[in-house]
Amino acid sequence: EYSLECEIPLLYVHGGGFVCVHRGVMNHSVTPLVRAGFTVYSIDYPLSPEYKYPVPVVSILRALHFLKTERGIDKVKIVADSAGGTLAVKAAAVIHNPLSPWHPLLKEALNEMEFPVIDQIALLYTIFDIDSWKFCDSLSPYGLFQNAFLEYCMHQFRDDVDDKVTIIENIDNVTIFPNTFLLCGHTDPLQNSHAIFSQHLQSIQVPVTNLVMNGFHGFHGLPAPFSFGL
Repeated sequence: EYSLECEIPLLYVHGGGFVCVHRGVMNHSVTPLVRAGFTVYSIDYPLSPEYKYPVPVVSILRALHFLKTERGIDKVKIVADSAGGTLAVKAAAVIHNPLSPWHPLLKEALNEMEFPVIDQIALLYTIFDIDSWKFCDSLSPYGLFQNAFLEYCMHQFRDDVDDKVTIIENIDNVTIFPNTFLLCGHTDPLQNSHAIFSQHLQSIQVPVTNLVMNGFHGFHGLPAPFSFGL
């Protein structure tokens, strides 16, 4: 149902393990938002291993800069899932904490660009750290496959010079962050990662909702044929 909240455009950042997928494949993820009345900007970003961290994060910053300078958008919401959430959360943290010691390419982007206010950010089954998801107590066969795939993707994404690719590895840099909504499936080992990030946001007095729903990784945006009937 349309509301005043729909007046604020959305930036959608797709998942795909940093290495695959593009916005066209994931259009169905944003269809309900468009039908609800939101204007949605869905972007592509450079994929690994050709483009390692932090190049895809700079791409998110450029997209936000475009919305500000070319579309005249002063306030935006961000919706991102999986690897796209990892990129979006780092971009939002950089914008809100510009004086923190980020990667030189991120600092350069901060100095050259201007951005809209990030009103809220919604992150679905996002990778916030590098290891908590490896030790989930109840991994299904799908979860074991997911973990192996995540380890492969993180290896492809990680930069040889600055390997702090997740927000938890830079968590001391984050003292300001927008209102946050977190969503994860109950069989997804990333729920551990969500809990860690949620706890940090609470510690710095950021309003955060952390929900776990019945489902597996990618249950919102994964095309049905890719779900293996789960």
